[in-house]
Amino acid sequence: MVLTIITELAIKATSISIGNSNKGTCIIAGATGYIGKAVVRESVRQGYRTVALVRDKTKCDVYENFFRGAVVVECDVRNKEELRRAFVREGRVDSIISCLARYIF
Repeated sequence: MVLTIITELAIKATSISIGNSNKGTCIIAGATGYIGKAVVRESVRQGYRTVALVRDKTKCDVYENFFRGAVVVECDVRNKEELRRAFVREGRVDSIISCLARYIF
């Protein structure tokens, strides 16, 4: 369900073009996880405008070297309105990578 919501919002957001990277904008959900941190760092290294979606921005302070060069956006991916705002704020989205782990409600 979360991936469906993210995809819907990305499609709507692509009508707005902001990005400042030649390679485009990549949104990474689950960016503070073990795999997510590495994906954020690699995305920035490869020259993408990287947006890291995180539940808790304070986790980024501990791992700041993984987030250097990325835009960090605090967002609960279970909340459709928060996701919508994040996608609209970031403008054109060229790719989405989900590093979300299983979440028990």
